[in-house]
Amino acid sequence: MKKELYRQDNQLMQDAFDRIEVEIHLQKKNNGIQSLLLCGSEPRVGTTTIAIELAISMAEAGWKTVLIDADIRKGTAYKRNAGSENANLVTYLEDKSDLKQVLIETNYKNMKYIFGGSGEGNTVSLLCSAKMQQLIKELKEEFDYIIFDAPSINSVVDAGVIGSLTDGTIIVTSQGSYKKQLSQAMEQLRHVGANILGVIMNKVEKAEYKRYMKNYNYFKDKKYVNKKYKATVKKGEDN
Repeated sequence: MKKELYRQDNQLMQDAFDRIEVEIHLQKKNNGIQSLLLCGSEPRVGTTTIAIELAISMAEAGWKTVLIDADIRKGTAYKRNAGSENANLVTYLEDKSDLKQVLIETNYKNMKYIFGGSGEGNTVSLLCSAKMQQLIKELKEEFDYIIFDAPSINSVVDAGVIGSLTDGTIIVTSQGSYKKQLSQAMEQLRHVGANILGVIMNKVEKAEYKRYMKNYNYFKDKKYVNKKYKATVKKGEDN
C-alpha cells in the first residue's frame, strides 16, 4: 500500500509552509525539537491540511518525516485519510502490529505515513500507554521529524495527552475563530505541560495575508525585477 498525498498548487501557500518549516528546523537545531503535535483550537480549522502540507514541505527539503493520524476516536467512514484496518496506530498500540507494518510508503521519497485506525472507546488508555512512548522513541531513531495530526484540544482530551509526550505543540486556528477558543486551547495545553511553539492561522483571506506580508509577491512583482539586468563578467574580472 502507498499513501498518495499532495500539496496545494498555490505558490503563496507553499511559501508560507516553507517559512514554518524553517522555524521548526531552527527549533530542532537549537532546542532538539523532533516530535510535533498539531491540533486545532476548535474543529474545522483545517489541521489535517496543515499537517499534510507541513510534512510534505519537510520531506521535500530532504528531512525524513513521518505523519501520524492521531484522531483515533473517529470511525474510518468519517476520515479523510482512512487506511488499513489491519496495521495502523491503534493496532500498534494494542500490540497487534509492529512498527514496520504500520509505516506506509507515500509518493514522497522522504515521507512515510501511519494511519490512525479506530480506538473504539479505549482512546485515552491507548494514548497514555507505554507503547505510545515506545512508538515515539522508535520513530525518533529513524526519522528527523515526527508529526502527529490530532483532533481539536477543545473537543477531546487526546491532543493534551499527545502534547505531554511530544517535544513541541503547534496550535492551528483560522481567521474568524473566536479568541476565547484559542485562549482555552493554550490554557489546556499548558496545563498538561505541552511545549507550545506557536500558532498557525489558517484560512486567511489573501488581502489580510498581504497586509501582514507586504512583500509577499517578491519574485513576481515587477518593481522587484530588473528585466534589463544581465549577469555579465568583464574581461579579466574572473582571473
